[in-house]
Amino acid sequence: MKRVRMIAGMAVLGASLIGAQEKTAPVAEVVERTAREPALMIGDSMMRLLSVAFEKEFRARDIKAASFASLGSGLVRLDAFDWYAKIAALMDAHTPGTVIVVLGTNDDQALLSENGIQIAKGSDEWDQAYSERLARVMDILVEKGAQRVIWILQPDMKQAAQQRYAQRLNGLIARVAEARPAVTLFDSRAVLSRRPDAPYAATLVGRDGQMIQVRDPDGVHLSQGGAERLAAAVIEKFWK
Repeated sequence: MKRVRMIAGMAVLGASLIGAQEKTAPVAEVVERTAREPALMIGDSMMRLLSVAFEKEFRARDIKAASFASLGSGLVRLDAFDWYAKIAALMDAHTPGTVIVVLGTNDDQALLSENGIQIAKGSDEWDQAYSERLARVMDILVEKGAQRVIWILQPDMKQAAQQRYAQRLNGLIARVAEARPAVTLFDSRAVLSRRPDAPYAATLVGRDGQMIQVRDPDGVHLSQGGAERLAAAVIEKFWK
């Protein structure tokens, strides 16, 4: 039975992820083949500082890397920004072996269908339509040559409403990824939290014992310190 690969899985994922636990790790030949190939980072506003941190990590390992972040965009309004076309163009331009993705941060709103119909957020219809768009993104990446896709789940949020949305979104991502062996989920929450009973943390203690600001004051996005911490954790897992 297929299982979704959940990395850094010490955090509690919520009911929507139960039953969709870890996919098996990539086979050794895929990891070896992609380890030195170019990497591409794509995403929304959550990727803005994260891409800078990733590029720094890749430069230190002499791995070619490129990134693209579109602030304020998402998959609910493809009429405002066509992620499908942009992803295809980026894949053609950079031919990466690995693609790191974070999307959905800005999508807690009504979804505009291809027919121009507004689909209310929080509805079953929204979940279905959004899942189809997630699936299309993942499929384009693989069709365009990505050997592995590392999809970073949303971190815990400060506000209760934002936290409920993040958990719902993570559940959708997990279910869509379950049928796609090339997609690995990386759980950012264990990296950015102090303990399971108090998941959101604005600051954490670094390796040198000093406090690190890991989240932006908006309670949603990463700070520079948080981006560097998360990027380092992903690199440590997949580029040892």
